[in-house]
Amino acid sequence: MRPSNDADTLLKYLGYWTDNGATYYYKFEPGLGYAGTLLAVRDDFRKNGIPLGYLQLDSWFYPKGPRRDWRDRSSGIYEYVADSSLFPQGLKAFRAQLGLPLATHARWIDPSSPYHQQYQMSGNVVTDPKYWQKITEELADDGVRTYEQDWINENAEPAFNLRDPEAFFDHMANACAARKMTMQYCMPLPRHYLQTSRYSNVTTIRTSDDRFNREKWDAFLYGSRLAGALGVWPWCDVFMSKETPNLILATLSAGPVGVGDPMGSLDKANLLRVARSDGVIVKPDAPVVPLDQSVVRDAQGLAHPMIAATSTRWGAFQAAYVFAYTRGDNRAVSFSPAELGLRAPIYVFNYLAQSGFIVALGAFRDNLSQDFAYYVVVPIGKSGVAFLGDAGQFVTLGKKRIAWVVDDGALHITVVFARGEASRTLIGYSPALPVVKPVLGRVAQPAYDPETHLFRVTVSPGAGGLATLSIRR
Repeated sequence: MRPSNDADTLLKYLGYWTDNGATYYYKFEPGLGYAGTLLAVRDDFRKNGIPLGYLQLDSWFYPKGPRRDWRDRSSGIYEYVADSSLFPQGLKAFRAQLGLPLATHARWIDPSSPYHQQYQMSGNVVTDPKYWQKITEELADDGVRTYEQDWINENAEPAFNLRDPEAFFDHMANACAARKMTMQYCMPLPRHYLQTSRYSNVTTIRTSDDRFNREKWDAFLYGSRLAGALGVWPWCDVFMSKETPNLILATLSAGPVGVGDPMGSLDKANLLRVARSDGVIVKPDAPVVPLDQSVVRDAQGLAHPMIAATSTRWGAFQAAYVFAYTRGDNRAVSFSPAELGLRAPIYVFNYLAQSGFIVALGAFRDNLSQDFAYYVVVPIGKSGVAFLGDAGQFVTLGKKRIAWVVDDGALHITVVFARGEASRTLIGYSPALPVVKPVLGRVAQPAYDPETHLFRVTVSPGAGGLATLSIRR
């Protein structure tokens, strides 16, 4: 069985990363040390009211090379334990103080490591099941939920024969599964994407290079297409919370969303558009991938904007999310309802401009006024109303917020609230002021703009943290 898009801590919750490109990659705040810095990061999230679901520890956390130095960035693992100079009481004690699950990074084994004498090796990785049993027992006891194997395209490679690659990946996955730990592959080759199909606990794979940014978007989207086809969720790598387009793309990936900001710089408004107040990410059903038109034009060498899309579906009702960006002087964007799996008429809502368009026939066309645009696209069904979802989320109709939608002449909607959330604002298009009636929970009088025909209505939960309502013209 392939993992769902909330199958583990990395997939379900907003996280903080310390990998290459993050603020605290091989660096900590003077006077605080590494452990103190990470505890202060946690406190910064709490102070700002931003939910944090886990913390990732990158290659800095263990000793490397013949000098057994955590600061050594070029050598392999000497011993896969938390460096005692960084965590004097050990990783378990730090995790208990932190109060969050951990994800931990691993690279290859250094030639100086005693593991070469203790375990069966192939090249510079361990193929001995006893090693994997030992380290996963220790990681699970330390509060680690996800093991991240990096460098599998180069340094962390077994001998290329019929036996060793399978032993390396099989023993790794089986030992993690026995401790209920999930896994992430980093720096993969195509064969590693295929390898993930053998293990239900390999939930995520990094489909772009270190430190997500504009130059990595194309590679990320194409890698996500392969990952999605194999049922593993793409990880875009770390970025900062103020980087709105990166944050939108990461959320649309339906994979992990993790930031690496310095203390004092968190963008609360942006992060709360990603996740609910309990840290659960509101995401689409599938990874965002290039539309066929973009694949064909790229193959032909034509200069054009990239157009990528994903969706959420409840039975016959489907919403699409489209991300487009320039890659040259051509700013013309177009897509048809059929390309998104929809039927006309549709309503296309420019999320950043907060404006919309009806497409009754043909294709939607736009000229990008900025370098990128983000559209939410929904059908105008029997009710004549286009329901756009939660105005406060990037993925406005993600199932962790909108649990159900059906249009049978009236829209019937179920809204999910996290514990402590008092209200959410829903948005949609209607030719006239709609009638909104609560079935469970409470609704306020809708606000309606007669020029844009957009309405907004505030909804509060009833029993079980749910609100159900109907909307009709």
